[in-house]
Amino acid sequence: MLPLSGVVIVTLPQAVSLEDASRGLNMLKTLEVPIPGVIENMRGEFFGSAGEDLACMANVPFFGAVPTEQAVRVGGDTGQPGVPNSEAARAFQAIAGQVAALISVEALAEKSAPTISVD
Repeated sequence: MLPLSGVVIVTLPQAVSLEDASRGLNMLKTLEVPIPGVIENMRGEFFGSAGEDLACMANVPFFGAVPTEQAVRVGGDTGQPGVPNSEAARAFQAIAGQVAALISVEALAEKSAPTISVD
């Protein structure tokens, strides 16, 4: 049994991803699993802002969006995904900071967390 602090929902900006993330979010709420927030990956100017819409609909925080960048894709394809000082790297750092802060606050509150069984 592992303690489960919560599940961060990650979605892509396309409608089909939003639908999948929404179904997952609703299932987790039914199971009373905490949902600290939503992250949108691969945001581009032509896709819109589905992650923000999902967070608003679920009444949870929107941690941010990671933009689609050619250099990050090329780096990932070649095994060197880190692109320091890129917009995507800054977005990852900002989002990670928000999630880490939230986890720290929750840990200090020593709330009872649901558990997940690992076989």
